Amino acid sequence: MYLGEEAKVELLCENTLMGSIIDRFGEDVCVQSVDREHFKVTATVALSNNFYGWVFASGGKMRILSPEKAKVQFNNILDSYST
Repeated sequence: MYLGEEAKVELLCENTLMGSIIDRFGEDVCVQSVDREHFKVTATVALSNNFYGWVFASGGKMRILSPEKAKVQFNNILDSYST
């Protein structure tokens, strides 16, 4: 996902986002069922504003689980909007 350091990320998503995940990463993306409402996806992305904006656009239906660096960067961006 565009300019930035590449990292393998793990995302926790609501099932309603499956179409969006497939659109972004293709049908071969690694997906694991978590419970009746959620799944986890593992994919390599560029840690960039485009990636974080895409996560934000999910309206809280997607969370970054790892790596820690991605979680911190995302939270820093969110914090910058609250000051």
